[in-house]
Amino acid sequence: MMVFKTVLVVVASLLACAALTNAWPCPDPAAIAPCICTETDIHIDMDCSAVQSDTQLYEAFRNDPFETYRRLTIVKNTTEARVPITRLTVDTFANVTFSYIRISHTTLNDITSDAFLNSYARLETVIVTDGYLTTFPFDMLADCPKLTDLRVFRNKITHMADIHSDSLTYLQASYNPNMKFGDAAFEDAPALEYLILNDIGLDHVAEDTFINQKALKYLDLGHNLIHTLYSGAFTFYETLDQLKLESNRIGSVQDNAISGLKAGTFLWIHRNRLDDTPESAWRPVFDSVNADPDLNLFVFDENFLTCQCNILWLVENDDYMNTLAKGAWCYDNGEYVEDVNVAFLQQNCLRDSYVPSLLW
Repeated sequence: MMVFKTVLVVVASLLACAALTNAWPCPDPAAIAPCICTETDIHIDMDCSAVQSDTQLYEAFRNDPFETYRRLTIVKNTTEARVPITRLTVDTFANVTFSYIRISHTTLNDITSDAFLNSYARLETVIVTDGYLTTFPFDMLADCPKLTDLRVFRNKITHMADIHSDSLTYLQASYNPNMKFGDAAFEDAPALEYLILNDIGLDHVAEDTFINQKALKYLDLGHNLIHTLYSGAFTFYETLDQLKLESNRIGSVQDNAISGLKAGTFLWIHRNRLDDTPESAWRPVFDSVNADPDLNLFVFDENFLTCQCNILWLVENDDYMNTLAKGAWCYDNGEYVEDVNVAFLQQNCLRDSYVPSLLW
């Protein structure tokens, strides 16, 4: 009988070792369920998309002997029910750390200021989208030296604190209705290359808002409520590839509102309320990109442009017209800007002042 019991103990031990071997380097699947650990090359990732409560998520990390993961994923498709979690705190993940966090299509409405504290030294990407957040701990960026990518779009965030980060290159906070931020929000984020803030109810861009963005390649402020481009609001350093201002309410552009573009820059300012392209405001903008006019594109479609003597400076310059997208049209007479009779304007307009004559 003693020999039989010994054999049973040995067999049980072997089975336990086999189970551990099968799970290694991931923890025992039963201990972290419904989260799932997977191994990819030398990395281990955790997918907790199946959790059904904050408590269940909390408990999954209580029995995890490992503290260093690459990815945390909590995601559902938009056609599925949201993941029913509501709050993340510093205790949620115990001592487990991540370099990549993606959380989307949940009922999450609160992330405490220290929720990701244990991961600060490792974080490279944080994506928390399509939830119910009204705040986000933007202040944590100052303590995350490797964080390059932050996406918090499709939430209900009402205020974005000033960004303090030497590493952040990509920030996407679109689709947060009525989100506000200060005029100096990006002054201490010099590495930003992509800044996407469309559809946030933005109605004002102050002078020097982007003055420290000397690496900026892509700025999207489309689908907002901007009505005036103020002098000095869009000062760049010949790094920008695309400036997107479409679908705002822009009706006025002050002198020096846009400066520092480069050959090859695309400017999207269609679907606005522009009725004029004053030479003092726009000639320097066209000139700034015309080292190679064939590379540029300025899209003025679907505005309310008046095409009289006021546009002679534009239409008689071939380089400028190569830059202007073909869809720009004249609200006052219905023809496309590219079809305006240049010779007629040259014959009848006062060149010294470009004061429109009453030609029509």
